[in-house]
Amino acid sequence: MGNSRKPIRRATWGPEAAMLPQITEDFQKIQLVDKELITAVFANNIVDPRQIVKATADIERRAARLITNLAFPRPDKLKETPNVTQEKVDLRLALSKLDSSIVSFVNNPIFQTDRKVVNAELATKVSTDLMTVVKLSASIRRQAEGLGKVQKRP
Repeated sequence: MGNSRKPIRRATWGPEAAMLPQITEDFQKIQLVDKELITAVFANNIVDPRQIVKATADIERRAARLITNLAFPRPDKLKETPNVTQEKVDLRLALSKLDSSIVSFVNNPIFQTDRKVVNAELATKVSTDLMTVVKLSASIRRQAEGLGKVQKRP
């Protein structure tokens, strides 16, 4: 009774074998795009709205596809993500939260375990993290699009 986690397997949960190459590509590319974006914004101190729009759109598209392809159970409730405002500081904060959600998704133990058994809690956490990534990346993309329009005006 010491182990409170109950591994279960449902036929409708988990990816289909045909989707594995796409899942692998999306899984790797999300990490790569996130790393490049975070490095540019935080290490190099470059806030280029076009780069942010392009990167967040790619992250959003791949995360949405991962939600579909992984086919894990959806959470009952998704935590509310704060609205991103037009300030540069908040953009950096939102990018930091996006990075944290991506890292949480990538480091989920479900990706290091045997695929024959799916832990319901871990599977739901994957879905929650990916839904948060989609929501945050869309919000950041919209904000960066607004910044790009503001910067183009003389």
